[in-house]
Amino acid sequence: MFPKTVKLCDINFNQINIMERSLNNMNKIILIPSLILLASCASTAPKITLLDDAKNIKIFRKVDPPISCNEITTIVVSHGNGCGAFGAVGNFDDVYKAFKNEVVNNKGNAALLQSETPPHSSPNCWVNEYVMRGIVYACPVEVISN
Repeated sequence: MFPKTVKLCDINFNQINIMERSLNNMNKIILIPSLILLASCASTAPKITLLDDAKNIKIFRKVDPPISCNEITTIVVSHGNGCGAFGAVGNFDDVYKAFKNEVVNNKGNAALLQSETPPHSSPNCWVNEYVMRGIVYACPVEVISN
């Protein structure tokens, strides 16, 4: 009258463990190439062209400009943007060109490079910007030519 009893809990735990390991391996097979692909998406920032007048800009790094130079303004220049694969990575050569161009744009002929910050790791992401900070000066020609 009643149907035959069916055993529902006949579970082979060994087979479940094997299946879990297979899924974990498949996740790794999918995850690792995906991360490599994502990391390769980070592009480089566009190249900067040095202005003709910027070729003769004098950059002081470890010493202050002479007293005969007059301070004009402070500048902050960056090359690159974004976070990790979501942006463009800056580089020294192009941010240096942008720095010299900014000196020309501010009517200077010399600058004190106070700090530079290359792309770096932060708590939330990889910062792609290369940043330079400095002070623009107007100096006598004899200071620049040396």
